[in-house]
Amino acid sequence: LRPGSVRALARVSSRPVSMTTATTSVEPNAEAVVVMQGYLKKKSPKALGKGKVVDVWQKRYFVLTGAQLKYYKDKQGAEQATSSSREPLKMIAMAQVHSAAPNPKHLDMLTIDLGAERKVKLQAASEEDRDAWVVAIEQSKVEAWSRQEGQEATREQAPTADATLQIASPQRVRLEEEAAPSKVEMKADLLDDSGKRSTVLQRQCCVIA
Repeated sequence: LRPGSVRALARVSSRPVSMTTATTSVEPNAEAVVVMQGYLKKKSPKALGKGKVVDVWQKRYFVLTGAQLKYYKDKQGAEQATSSSREPLKMIAMAQVHSAAPNPKHLDMLTIDLGAERKVKLQAASEEDRDAWVVAIEQSKVEAWSRQEGQEATREQAPTADATLQIASPQRVRLEEEAAPSKVEMKADLLDDSGKRSTVLQRQCCVIA
């Protein structure tokens, strides 16, 4: 964010939020906790026919959690989704967000950068409302990145099946070596068997003679 934007964000805590509500939840799963919700206008392309496309602003109800930013047609749709399997119009994973920043040309607008030239442009009811959304989205993004890094580190530390076999192999080999007869013992057994066969043959020769 630019220095001016940082100063604007620093004032958010001392300003009332007009059209948006910051909420908390008792959900045990941190990713499901609703951080913020409210109406925003989203800039979307609309086809007019004959290859003509114009940008329009559509009012949508947004719900931000620690893991996702979802939006619905209206508040009623969002409330119904909490008690049913109703899907949002669209969902943005916080782990995919590169940044959320105020629009320097418009005091009530913000842009969410998803990388690869993908951007989501939103318009809030006021500058205060815009700043509150920017702070909340940035915080959720950082938390999502942290969880993702922790999960990747856990997967790297967990031993694989091959590693487990490799760890157990020396023990099994040692046990097998202890249980198996040594080469000296096998040679002694062979000599003993050959000696017995020689004695038997000598006795048979004596009987025949």
